Amino acid sequence: MKKFLIILGAGLLLAGCGNTESNTNEQEQPVEDVEATETEETVETGEADSTYLTAEEFIAKAEAEESYRSYAANLLLWVSAQEARFMETIATDKEEYGAHKVDIVVVQDGVVAVGFDGEEITGTWTFDSVDELKEAVAISEEE
Repeated sequence: MKKFLIILGAGLLLAGCGNTESNTNEQEQPVEDVEATETEETVETGEADSTYLTAEEFIAKAEAEESYRSYAANLLLWVSAQEARFMETIATDKEEYGAHKVDIVVVQDGVVAVGFDGEEITGTWTFDSVDELKEAVAISEEE
């Protein structure tokens, strides 16, 4: 047991030392380099939106799936290929959506809500923004 604790302590010490060096290098970076890096990241984010699927294309792909499980697996592939951006899953109790939960997916021309009941996709809807979708779909907090 003592040997295990010594090895664990040495590992944590080495991990802590390595972490300090990387923080020091970031602090010594000139301001111009930081601004250039931020600009590059902004450009990359802007370009990613143009590679996303349109709402119509995404809905066609999502509805082609036979089950929620296959849709979820393909959603991971679409997100990794930067064809869409998964935001979150929210619960709903609104009958017009016919689902217990809704996935929020950002696409090129808006936001798509994909309703599901755990086994199959119950419907898809488009919205202009994430806030609009959440307002329309989320469980209302009445107490």
